[in-house]
Amino acid sequence: MTQEDYEWLDDLDINNNDVQIKTIYSNDLGNSISRGTFHSTNSKQLSIAKSCNSICTIITNLKWLTNPTIRSYDLIGARFVNTNLANDSITTKVSSSNGIEYFSNNKYFAKGLGTSVKLPSGAKNLIIQQKFFVNPSGTVYASYQHSTSNISLQTSLNYTVGVGGYGNAFLFHSDAVGKFDQMNGVDITL
Repeated sequence: MTQEDYEWLDDLDINNNDVQIKTIYSNDLGNSISRGTFHSTNSKQLSIAKSCNSICTIITNLKWLTNPTIRSYDLIGARFVNTNLANDSITTKVSSSNGIEYFSNNKYFAKGLGTSVKLPSGAKNLIIQQKFFVNPSGTVYASYQHSTSNISLQTSLNYTVGVGGYGNAFLFHSDAVGKFDQMNGVDITL
């Protein structure tokens, strides 16, 4: 277990709450499972976990298995079905060989949220993690979208959340259309 794995589990406070983590494997050949609590490609692993009491703590974790060539603005976030944010507290961080950096380029919607993160130049061992709190009902669909070219922060913010979006979460608009890798998402029932 790495230090990052330990901290991720520690954030869940698993000694006091009901925790659910499931694993589903897939591949990059187009015949993969579209959602699950864990999704892996040749270059990235995306997972989601919950810990619920009176509110649910949700943690989405993206681990790069390779070092990405493009280091621009990526997007991590979620779409909600039959639930909503318990508060506006979102923590989004990028951990790497360069250290830890926090991001607050957040957008809030009635049915979801998202944060644009800038991947650090030259860094290795990239892990992007997002934590937020929702009410204990419904389903959370989480997504991580990697930019396929160098884009501006403004371009990365041209999205909303909705059914049928990338990772079953993000709908892109204007100059952001076609700029992300369309990685499958993950989901968890509360």
